[in-house]
This record gives sequence, C-alpha cells and structure tokens, in this order.
Amino acid sequence: MMRLLDAQCFLFLRLCHLVLDEADVLYSQAPEQMSVILKHFQKVVSGEERSSCPRQIIAVGSRWSAGIEALVREHMIYPSVIITVMEEAALYGRVHQRAQLCLDCDKISVLLGSLDFHPPKPQKTLIITNSAEETEHVYKAVVNTAVFTLKAHEDVTDQFDFVIDQWRKDIGHGTQVILVTTNDCLKALGIRDATCVVHYGFPSSPKLFGSRLFCMSEHFRNLSDMDHAESSSPAAQSVLLLSELNARHVCGVLRYLRRSGALLPPELLQFALGVQQAKEDRKTDRPLCSSLKSFGFCRDSTVCPDRHMINKSLDHPKHPDSGTIMVLPLCIKSANVYSGRIVSRKDDCYETLAAEMNAHYGSERRCAVEVLKGELYAIQEENIYNRVRVMEVPEKGEQLFSSVTACFIDEGRTQEVKSHQLLQLPPQFQDLPGQAVEIILCRAQPVDGEVVWNPKVTRAISQKIKGKLHQARVVMSVGNTVWVDPMVRMTRVPGLKTYINEYNVHAEILASGFGVNNPQHVDLLKRVFQGDENANTLQHLTDDRFITNIQISLMF
Repeated sequence: MMRLLDAQCFLFLRLCHLVLDEADVLYSQAPEQMSVILKHFQKVVSGEERSSCPRQIIAVGSRWSAGIEALVREHMIYPSVIITVMEEAALYGRVHQRAQLCLDCDKISVLLGSLDFHPPKPQKTLIITNSAEETEHVYKAVVNTAVFTLKAHEDVTDQFDFVIDQWRKDIGHGTQVILVTTNDCLKALGIRDATCVVHYGFPSSPKLFGSRLFCMSEHFRNLSDMDHAESSSPAAQSVLLLSELNARHVCGVLRYLRRSGALLPPELLQFALGVQQAKEDRKTDRPLCSSLKSFGFCRDSTVCPDRHMINKSLDHPKHPDSGTIMVLPLCIKSANVYSGRIVSRKDDCYETLAAEMNAHYGSERRCAVEVLKGELYAIQEENIYNRVRVMEVPEKGEQLFSSVTACFIDEGRTQEVKSHQLLQLPPQFQDLPGQAVEIILCRAQPVDGEVVWNPKVTRAISQKIKGKLHQARVVMSVGNTVWVDPMVRMTRVPGLKTYINEYNVHAEILASGFGVNNPQHVDLLKRVFQGDENANTLQHLTDDRFITNIQISLMF
C-alpha cells in the first residue's frame, strides 16, 4: 500500500473503511508505514465533500500494544474495544505489574514485605495460592500482621457467604482487607473489585494468570476516558512471586512484564539469561537455526526449537572456509539457500562415481529386497543413477506398492519415492561420503522485513541457476554449510579464452523487487559463531513479540 501511495498509482480517494489484520504485527514491524497510511486515511475521510460518507477503522490483533492504543486514541471516534483474553485486558487496563525474585523457602517473608498494611487509600488485596494447604500456611502468616484477613478454599465452602459479605463491605482510608484463596475458588467468589493481586502460587498457564488479574477489572483503566491522567499511578497492581521452581516460565514472564512497562530487576534479567542459556545447552543435538544461517538472526531464540550456538563436534568445517570454488546448485530451497555440490577443478570424485554406477547398472540391476530406514540404495532418474538414503519407511499395510521418504545424498533434496524403484547399492559405491553441500548466499533477505521468501523470487532464481556451474567466493564454513559472496555465473566467449560474468545471483535477487540488501549478515554470523550470543538472547528476552492464542478487535 505504501508503494502504491508513493507511486501515486492509487490515492484511495473513495476510501471509507480501513481494516487492519494482525494490527499488533503491523505496528511492531512497520510503525512508520502505519503512521503514513493512517494520516492518508485521515486526510481522505476528513474532506468537506466526504462529510456524509461512512468512516470506519477495524483493527484485529493477537495482543494489546502501544501502537494499537495510539490507533484508538488518535484515529478512532467513539471506539469499541473487544478483548477476549484477560491477560491482554490487564495490559489494556494498565495493571501495574511487579515481580519479586526469591527462594521458595523465603516466599512468606517476601510476601509480608510486599504488602502495605497501612495504605493511604482503601485497599483490597487478594493473595492467590495453588492449594488449600498453601492457603492455610499463608493465612497463618498474614493474620498475625493484618487486622482484616479472610480465607477461602475448598475445605471451608460453608464460610463463602460470610467471606463474600465481609469483602463487599465499604472500608475507609488506611484500611486494608486481605483475602487468601485458591485458583478454584475465584469463580465462586466472583470478585471484580480487588485493588491488588499477589500471586503467591505461580499461575500454571496464561489463562489462569488472566483470570486472576480479572479480579481487579473494576479498576482497569478505561481508554475511552480521554481525560484520564497519564501520570497517575495505576489503581490496580499485580505482584508475582518468582522462585527457583518457576525457572522454565521466567522468559515468558519477562516478555509480559516488558510489554506492561514494568521495571525489570537486573537480577531477574540475569536469572532469565541463565535459564535461556541452559535451554540452549540442551539443544546440542538440534540443527542450527535456519533463519540464523540464512539472515544472521533469529526472530526469537527463546521459542525457536533449533540451536543458536556452535557445537564443535557437529559444526567442524567439512569444506574450505575461504577462497574461490565452483558450485553446482541442484536443489533450490529458497532464493538464497541451495543444496548442491562443490565441483573440483581437477579430479572430481563424484563424476568418477557416477560413471562407474552407470556402467554397473547398465549390465546388472538388482532391486532392493528389503527397504530399511537409514540404509543406502540407488534409484534411476532418466539416464542418471542417484544414491539415496531412506529416511522414513511407513507401514505398507495391504498396499501393493508403497512409498518411502528418501534423501538424495549427492544433491540434498528429500522426496518420496516408490519403494519398488530402489536398487541395491554395492559396497564399493557406498564408500564416498554424500556430496551434497548447503550453499547460502550472503547479504540478501526478503523485502518488508519478512522471514520467508516470496515463492515468485525463489522460482525465478531456481529457473536461472539450477544445474548450472557458478563461481563463488567462500566467506565462512560451518559443518556441511558454506556461505558464499558473491556467486557468479561465468560464460566463456566462443572462440576466445575469455570469460564474462553472465549474471550475479545477489544482484538478480535485488532486481526482482522481492529482496533487499542485508549488509550485516556475515558480521552477525561471526558474532554468533564466536560465542557472543548473550546480547542477542537478552534482546529476545526483553522483546515485546509475545504471541498468544487470543483476539483483540477494535472498531468505531
């Protein structure tokens, strides 16, 4: 849309309705473009000749964010806000979030230290535990300090009416009522007017966390009240007690606190960094993150299942890490990631192997009697015999013919093949290791901050380079992957010993309009591969990209 506006192809002069899908992503990935588009919308709909026309903005997203709040405040008249998940409603309502890091054995003392027993304003505090036993334990500790302390759990349901009656009574300044209860009792109690929720028992899910915060919904900030004082302290606050038993949840908690605008204690950041480091250490057998290799960064290493650090045993370079090589791309995975072979300028072992295989199967063809996972076989494609490794053998059942998943170890592609097409591979053809190499072209990434290449540019690059010999300069090598820059197709001039550059693959990607330059690619890779990943991890830990299965809708 920005390109259309810049080129003045369309000015959208009859624009009445603007629908923003994944509005939170739009604001996090393209805030400047959103600002320009909304200003243009405002300009179009505010003209005198459009005074009788409808005007509407609908924004749908998965989370509440500062960008959506600005959209409601600055561009919507009489907005209607619909939030279907309570932890996001708490962000909308500006509940003040606070986290206390402590040892599990010290939680009671930290709890007592976090309570204000002489508040300047009337305060109703809800302390939520995970069991009846925990409720009794906390109640005994608090009742000796606070004047008005109540308890409610599954074993004292006969007292619920009394507890609810006492809770709903009006209280004066300097008074605090404390109710200690469990998760299962919240719905029965129906509390909506608490001013503070203390999470003594850690919430086991975001949904449970949101239901606890909803106990303060009567004190949520209402965005439609434009006269709300921005500098005033939030009426509702949430205190989360974090112990060493909650280590696996700390990264998610940190992202949520970051989004709420809460102060992040340095000890919490260090704790989260240690937790994330421990998670990375458990990924030693996972492959390197494909996004990290392709672009130099991972969108969020805290949720990515793959590895982001070097494993010396797995990542020992198998190919030269510098110099000029000849590469033959055979499987085009994306616009800048290919599988193929490094072609030797002298004796090419693969060409010798291919010739011997063709001669062997020209005179003797033995079909595979039993197809086993992990074993090597041969398969014919047109006039070429390829070596394949069976990756998966499904149950045959009653089918006469079955398919297996096979990896072409000299090309790098994986696909299904008919099991009856597999041929026995003699031992002398199994000695040469698989020749497939992952080739990554540096300094190119998708346009508009995308992490997936448009199929159009991948298809165009595939048609241009597949099966053709290219000259490339190696800038890095890790495991079975080489990074090259540049990668050029060279053609010999007929009748002369002169070669010319037919095309540069990097330039072809940029010329397609679907790719942009990524100058930091190699520097980012070197930084990660040299072990300096902590800074990137810390950035992800405090990043506000937090995806949950929720829906937020706004309209006017």
